[in-house]
Amino acid sequence: MAAAPDTSSAEALVEQGAKEIKNPTPEQLQQALQQIDNEISFLIGKISDLDQEKREHELVLSALEKVPDARRCCRMVGGILAERTVKEVRPQVKDNKERIDGVIGKFKEDLEKKGKIRKQFVQKYNLNQTSQANPVAQTKQANQQAAGVLV
Repeated sequence: MAAAPDTSSAEALVEQGAKEIKNPTPEQLQQALQQIDNEISFLIGKISDLDQEKREHELVLSALEKVPDARRCCRMVGGILAERTVKEVRPQVKDNKERIDGVIGKFKEDLEKKGKIRKQFVQKYNLNQTSQANPVAQTKQANQQAAGVLV
């Protein structure tokens, strides 16, 4: 006899868009929302890392623009330092920068999709996000409540 699918999994909620599971528990909803938030945080981190790499490539390209094509330079390839000419390295660095741009674009699209999924999820289940969505405002509010005059 086949076992019933595990409906307590947060992944099932997210993957199915929380459509097929009827009456999910608050814990399931919280897990699913946390998973979406984790994926969003992961994408933001990756975009940030790749953006930094892109800026490094731009710095290298700007430095190579001022150097004659025949000049020798070194390039790190897979942990190994390779000696080449500027003429050989410049197109490779440009190509890498363009690839990084493409990956950043894809991650931004994925981030936008995840943001929409999160918004739909919150709206569908009427989740109150004031506690998680604005921790800075909560901190300010707590400080204002705790503020008093000491004499």
